[in-house]
Amino acid sequence: MKTGLYFFSTLALTLALIFALNLFLPVTSDTYGAGREEISQTPHNLSVSGPGTVKATSESRVCVFCHTPHSRPGADYQTPLWNRQLSTAYYSVYTSTALQAGSLGQPDGASKLCLSCHDGTIALGKVNNLWGKGQTIQLGGTGPGGTMPSGSGETTGFTRKLGTNLSNDHPVSFVYDTSLANADGELRLPPTLYVKKRKPGETATLPLDTAGKLQCTTCHNPHLTGVDKFLRWPLTQTLDSASEGPNSILCLQCHNKTGWIGSAHQASLSADEQYKTGNYLGKTGAVWKHACLNCHDTHTVQGAKHLLKEGTDGVGTPKSGGQPAQEETCYMCHTNSTQSVVSVISNRPADIKREFGKTYHMPITASEQGVTGETHSALDANLTESTSNLGSNRHIECSDCHNPHRTGTQRHQHTAPHSNTVTANSPLAGIWGVEPTFTGPTAFPSVGNPTATIQYQQTTSITREYQTCIKCHSSYAYGETLPQLKNFTGGGSYGKNEITKSTDQAKEFNPNNASFHPVIRATGRSLALRNITSGNPFRAPFTQAGTQTMYCSDCHGAETPAGTSTPATGTPWGPHGSNQAFVLKGQWDISASPPNSSWLCFKCHDQTTYASTAGGNADVTGFRGSVRMRGVQNLHRFHRSRLGNNYKCVTCHSAVPHGWNGNPSNPLYGTPNYAKALLVERDDPQPYRTSQTKLLVDSWANSGSWSFSNCRTAMRGGTLRGQTWSRC
Repeated sequence: MKTGLYFFSTLALTLALIFALNLFLPVTSDTYGAGREEISQTPHNLSVSGPGTVKATSESRVCVFCHTPHSRPGADYQTPLWNRQLSTAYYSVYTSTALQAGSLGQPDGASKLCLSCHDGTIALGKVNNLWGKGQTIQLGGTGPGGTMPSGSGETTGFTRKLGTNLSNDHPVSFVYDTSLANADGELRLPPTLYVKKRKPGETATLPLDTAGKLQCTTCHNPHLTGVDKFLRWPLTQTLDSASEGPNSILCLQCHNKTGWIGSAHQASLSADEQYKTGNYLGKTGAVWKHACLNCHDTHTVQGAKHLLKEGTDGVGTPKSGGQPAQEETCYMCHTNSTQSVVSVISNRPADIKREFGKTYHMPITASEQGVTGETHSALDANLTESTSNLGSNRHIECSDCHNPHRTGTQRHQHTAPHSNTVTANSPLAGIWGVEPTFTGPTAFPSVGNPTATIQYQQTTSITREYQTCIKCHSSYAYGETLPQLKNFTGGGSYGKNEITKSTDQAKEFNPNNASFHPVIRATGRSLALRNITSGNPFRAPFTQAGTQTMYCSDCHGAETPAGTSTPATGTPWGPHGSNQAFVLKGQWDISASPPNSSWLCFKCHDQTTYASTAGGNADVTGFRGSVRMRGVQNLHRFHRSRLGNNYKCVTCHSAVPHGWNGNPSNPLYGTPNYAKALLVERDDPQPYRTSQTKLLVDSWANSGSWSFSNCRTAMRGGTLRGQTWSRC
């Protein structure tokens, strides 16, 4: 009799589950890949015959851990004949300023069923109905209290004990519809060929529930064997150009990232580095094959933002908890060849972590920014941020300058004619920025008023490098209140060259200024207008003065070899870090002497012309006279010979050499040639003049027409504008 009861109860359970779970459906219509529905061969078989490390000590039935043929009335979730209590815990759900699904509610539907085991609040063996009564099945290999084991640690990304903090897990239980897809801009419009609601008589490869919600079961099939993590779709690409469908990974069946196809992290020609054997991420093969999952993990380390893999400042390998730290995700590859999880090929991937370890660097960590946690807050797929966040939360993250889904590999051409263009395949491609709009004429020699209010036009994809720099280093970010320079340990430039505050670079590079470096516009001051008729005082690629432009990164970045602004082979381009203050490529120190080839100015300006007493282009600068002084017309050389080791660029030129329009209180303000060549006088305002500034001008001369009488600094004694002067 007992045997008969057991037979019929087992038969009833089996038949109920077959119909409830549609197990008669062809496997090929419900999953893509090599998987098949055979729960007995999966870790979800918790019976004594299970293949996993967590299994019963004696219970032989496979389905009873989740299902019962006769669910009790009023059960938490009666379909599909659920045999477990649901947790009453409150969950901290995923949040993001870029999330278009609104404020997520608590998990529901099938996701709530999964969490009855995976949140770790209820013992795995605790069921509602076992021989007619609730019982706890004894299991081995569990965590404390019979709950889900924590793997590498509950706060790591290498555990399936998700806990009640789901902020580091892919959002679930939200409606995935056309409204959401349109609001996001980078989601596929449902229903797609693969992602759609499951209906009677129709299956979906990646099913939404009957309410159109994305649940755990959209990606996972708990009965599937022969695949990773019960996933309905592969986790690697088989064709790098595939953005959807059988040759692309699971993520891309919903996500359709603008600019992803052909980008540096996607294309097989650029993302061809191989994962090292035995790396702790458990990945094999080429980087491009892992696509999104090189950087993201749907169940990542606790504390990370944007589901970034290892994206915290936590300690250990793998990381355990911590505060958000985007750069740590990048450092998995962008570090030295020993620490990188991939094999380095021809200096790729670039060692960016080394650059941020230099004496002066962008304040990439939260501690350097003086905050707790990451303040970067992207609003949309273009990674844009509000101006209020840029001004009040001064910060820098990798994605402030690089869009990892759109970035390219092609550095700009560092040859004449040099321009400030950002191409579609640039490392800066696809990042947002701002274009300043200036009032008044900007063509040399007619200049307008650089003090007029600057308007800014936001662009979702920059075409000039300065557009991404100016969004942080101008009044666009901080209005008229200049922020103090950072003084963090081992990286800040506070106080260097007597400078304590940031300046407004949009105003400084304004082509309405009397003089400026040609970052935004060419100066128009050709060699002919400088009265230079032979030779060239500029180094390549800046040999076409007046008609060409330059990049911010021509001056800012890792130190370069003497006499060039081009980084050495193997050195990353861009202003990540330097051993020189202000992240400069060469020495720019008001106390430095004597002049030498490592000085910043001589990366572009020919040292022999400007700071040598012999050799080179003797008379080709605009600072010369018709009468020779001590045998030379080149007055840079004359001053070098007279001042010796006291000769400094900042003796006469601005200590902030972006651009300069002079001092409105100066009686010569606005006269012809005033404040040209970034010339700054002793009574001009800081930070443009410093304690090392010596210049005082009686009258401003045309290029090539300077004389002894123009310069009050040259006189012995005497007064001008209430100040007493002696020879510098």
